[in-house]
Amino acid sequence: MKQLLRTNKFLAIAALLLIVLLVVSAPGQLILAETSGPVAVSEPAPGDEQPAPSEPATNEEQPAPSEPATNEEQPFLVPEPPAEPLVLRPIALAAGQLHSLLVHADGRVISFGDNTYGQLGVGNEAPRTGMIQSLTQGTAVFAAAGAFHSVVLTIDGRVQTFGRNAFGQLGTGDVVNYSVPQIIAGIPPAATVAAGSYHTMVLGQDGSVWVFGDNTAGQCGPASGENVQNEAGELIARRVVRPQQILVSGAVAVAAGSAHSLILLDTGEVLSFGDNQRGQLGDGSQNSRSEMRPVSGIANATLIAAGIDHSLVVTKTSADSVSPNPTQTIEQGGQKLFAFGDNALGQLGSGSNYSPDAFSTSPVEIDWAKAAGSDFEIKALVAGYGNSLLVVSKQGAVPPAATKVPEADPRTDRILIWGSNDYRQLGTGNEKNADKPALLLTNDQGHTGNMYLPIESAAIGGGHILLFSSRGLYGAAGRNSNGQLGNSENLIETRFRGISLPALAEGAPYSTVLEARAALLGNSVYDRGDPVKILPLQVPWDTTYVFGEESAPRPAKTYPSYIIAAVLLVLAAGVFFGLRYLKLRKYPFSLP
Repeated sequence: MKQLLRTNKFLAIAALLLIVLLVVSAPGQLILAETSGPVAVSEPAPGDEQPAPSEPATNEEQPAPSEPATNEEQPFLVPEPPAEPLVLRPIALAAGQLHSLLVHADGRVISFGDNTYGQLGVGNEAPRTGMIQSLTQGTAVFAAAGAFHSVVLTIDGRVQTFGRNAFGQLGTGDVVNYSVPQIIAGIPPAATVAAGSYHTMVLGQDGSVWVFGDNTAGQCGPASGENVQNEAGELIARRVVRPQQILVSGAVAVAAGSAHSLILLDTGEVLSFGDNQRGQLGDGSQNSRSEMRPVSGIANATLIAAGIDHSLVVTKTSADSVSPNPTQTIEQGGQKLFAFGDNALGQLGSGSNYSPDAFSTSPVEIDWAKAAGSDFEIKALVAGYGNSLLVVSKQGAVPPAATKVPEADPRTDRILIWGSNDYRQLGTGNEKNADKPALLLTNDQGHTGNMYLPIESAAIGGGHILLFSSRGLYGAAGRNSNGQLGNSENLIETRFRGISLPALAEGAPYSTVLEARAALLGNSVYDRGDPVKILPLQVPWDTTYVFGEESAPRPAKTYPSYIIAAVLLVLAAGVFFGLRYLKLRKYPFSLP
């Protein structure tokens, strides 16, 4: 019996050594400790979300299921990037309240999340647990998402819409929901699009602006539409069901908030109109209006973005302050960031007056340079539900050619983020809101990898934030009650985590799509030029960010020859000592 115990001890020790060798010997991967399990996270109070205006149609909204848990898994390091970049690369992301859109560089649209109104564009309203290709026609170059509707821009300037249409936000001339993308008639070739909660804006390549959808607060400007009354004859909404032109020329960018709108002119002025209950029009009042007026105190604007009830504007110094080399600015303080509107969640980034009743009716200058560091400039601007995001880059960094995937330096580009963290969408791992710009860290270990560089696009939805790199890697954090992060786990992601993308067959060449997008949207934020079409809701492809785990399938695990030898040695030892034990028991056979 003692001999048997000694033998069993030996085998146990050998097995333990074998397990250790198997774990640590997998090449090209970092092994991280497992977490103790999901941590339940309760939904914020219902009052935290923007209420929808009175419903003129019969469609009933379905409440989103509660978030079941959080995913605390930490990202792992990936191997060195392959010599050749990935075939499929991203162009744009869009985030609605509970759904998301992803535009591949081959021109196809991938949708995921809530599909109650057909906003995924897959031909039905069935729930979806993962990513699926939408039925859009043509080669897509950009997308925008409203609360429950989607808008796609194709390479030929056509606009397609699908999803909820109770306010005419699809521009089809009726109020019928569509789960199949509809091509919008009556508008010129488009340069870009923007989607508010229940209205849509289209910027024509000729600088004109077209709108349709909810106009209850004047967010469609001077467009004429129809009144919607309840059974008692009371006015409950105004809607524009067909595209109407509200600006003939001179626009270079558009942005749509929940119920307010912004237009950037080639003069550097910013027009605002629509809902103003939280001061999001920046005119010093809380009076909503349909009249388009310049934002007070704003000049030489280059970027705009609109969140649910707040607005962001980036300005620069006059052309005299810009060097002959358009990729360099002479003075570091050439750019300023202004914010106005709702600040209940810290989304203005002012670092003060952060309370449920806080807002600013006039533009407030935000100190972004302190968090970014010296010699950085703003390259892109994004706003969404209770959140704001900046992409900043080292001054003097030369934007790469549109047809080339750049080898970006992680030290030259950074992301600043602030505002609501109710769903842990800031990627900090906790629920604390940020009331001023903060540097978004890559992960707990601080590692970087060229596979994640540079960032191609970013989007902010109703509690979730999406990031996409030019190498085809996609990361997401925050709310995931309907699978809007792109996976089927329905877990809140507390840090930006890489998510695998579906494999697609070869589509339109990457260079073709990028060249077309550059022609539509412009390639620079340094000069307005002739004019440049600045895209407020998309991060340009010359920016950098490192996030999450690799979204491509993990490398296959292989075992070196010494592992195989160790396995054979343990097996041989087990046989030897087993036979020796049997001999001691005096069984009728002998060892060789």
